[in-house]
Amino acid sequence: MRFLVPQSDAEWAWRRDVLERAVVDPAARAQVNSGKLAEPYWYLDSPLTTGRPREDFPTTAGQPRPPVAGVLCPDARVNVPREPSVTRLRELFGTGLTVLGHTITPTVDTEALTRAYRLDLIDRDGLAAEALHAAPGWCAVVRSDGHLAAVLHDPDADTLRAALNRARGCSS
Repeated sequence: MRFLVPQSDAEWAWRRDVLERAVVDPAARAQVNSGKLAEPYWYLDSPLTTGRPREDFPTTAGQPRPPVAGVLCPDARVNVPREPSVTRLRELFGTGLTVLGHTITPTVDTEALTRAYRLDLIDRDGLAAEALHAAPGWCAVVRSDGHLAAVLHDPDADTLRAALNRARGCSS
């Protein structure tokens, strides 16, 4: 809490200095201590996620999390031709599940699916694909709260359907 609510002029000055340097200096970013208040919860072991986290998954506060099932989907600028008011990736997520594919058009017939998007068609500068570590054949299921429910590589229709069902809490 001292970083979030400094109690003296010296603490305020130190906090301001750290935050200003953190814009361009990764070493300063490590000093930004907002505790767990600024980090979304990870659902790594949830029965609603498909996949296991990497063994080297970073758990220390403030470290960037890789885009794996259970973590908040990274955000980036997008350009969706049929939805010109949408300018950010996270704005695509609706009340159901959203499927993102990279160079593949995810097609699964399910009532839980809000929409499906091809990243390579809406991500002109490649920032979303880079943040998601997406490569050709990559696919992700995203929950309405923005958490990744599954990160899949070259999934067939049955694998994608199973991930969608798991994210919905269905066994079939």
